[in-house]
Amino acid sequence: MSALITEKIARNTMCIPWPYSLEDAESWLEGLEPNQVLGIFLPSHQLIGAVEWAQKDDDEIGFWVTDAHAGQGYATEAVRAAIAHTFTNTAVTNVSSSAWAENQGSQNVHLKAGFEEVGRTERFWRNRQQNVPVVLYSLTRERWLQLNRNPAIPQR
Repeated sequence: MSALITEKIARNTMCIPWPYSLEDAESWLEGLEPNQVLGIFLPSHQLIGAVEWAQKDDDEIGFWVTDAHAGQGYATEAVRAAIAHTFTNTAVTNVSSSAWAENQGSQNVHLKAGFEEVGRTERFWRNRQQNVPVVLYSLTRERWLQLNRNPAIPQR
């Protein structure tokens, strides 16, 4: 997995260090709860990204996709699947997420998945060792059900 993480992915992701080493990948994997991450695979079984889903209310989900596959809908599809899993298989009623304010691709994924912007702030970005502006998002079970019950409601 360490070969999949590029400087661009790390730059756009709050908690991925750069350079990203095999030890970083192993440490991340060891810290996960069972069934916490969904791999994003091509039909050929090639891993191209990951999305972490919520385990409890207000958990913040995160996702990434390889540079070569960004902008092709894979992240949106995976985030929607993670949200559907969360809201249909757990008692979670609200999922949070955030995006670096300069990462328009990530913001688009959030909006297409049904998230609503709930604020802006600064957060410490590990790989930059500084605070950066971020956009905060929230998606409630109620909103998710409304979006998925009524196809007349546009999903951006």
